[in-house]
Amino acid sequence: MYYQGKKLTFSKNFQAKKIYSTMTTICLDLSDPEYDKISEFFKQTYPNSCIVWVEKIDNPYLLSNYEEYKKTIPEPNEKLLFHGTTEENARKILVSGFDPSLNKAFAYGKGVYFSKRSIYSRDFSMPSNDELAFMLLCSVVTGKVTKGYRGEKIPKDYNSFTNSIKNPHMYIVDRSEATMPRYLVAFYPAAN
Repeated sequence: MYYQGKKLTFSKNFQAKKIYSTMTTICLDLSDPEYDKISEFFKQTYPNSCIVWVEKIDNPYLLSNYEEYKKTIPEPNEKLLFHGTTEENARKILVSGFDPSLNKAFAYGKGVYFSKRSIYSRDFSMPSNDELAFMLLCSVVTGKVTKGYRGEKIPKDYNSFTNSIKNPHMYIVDRSEATMPRYLVAFYPAAN
């Protein structure tokens, strides 16, 4: 894969054939207005970030599941949220979606954690050997929200947890189809 004439390198565990067989990504050009929009959104809560590239995600299978799920929620309360992870995990998520059972942190309940703040998600974006880190920007159906507590499951009458009802910045969902990865942002977390 090339970006602006330079070969992009991925971790040695990255399997291009497997990952790109069911979805595609498009590296947004730096002059693309969509790149500017994502970069600006990212920098709202992480102003000193150094974005290297942004990939737009196209996964018809995940999108179909997401749209069908959204139709079942009377008030979907859809949000654009960040999720920090490793490059390897991000690439797996782009193909098959989030797996809520893999999350081992339960500070506000069981599920996949998202944040309104890119600076918060940065702490979960583990840099690779070349010091690049990765963050997903996802559409998330939060639906009916309640405050989450350590180790709890989301009650049947609700669709997600949050860290605070009055001033939420984190959302937790326990269904893969409640999420749709839209962009993958590569950045240097140590930039000043």
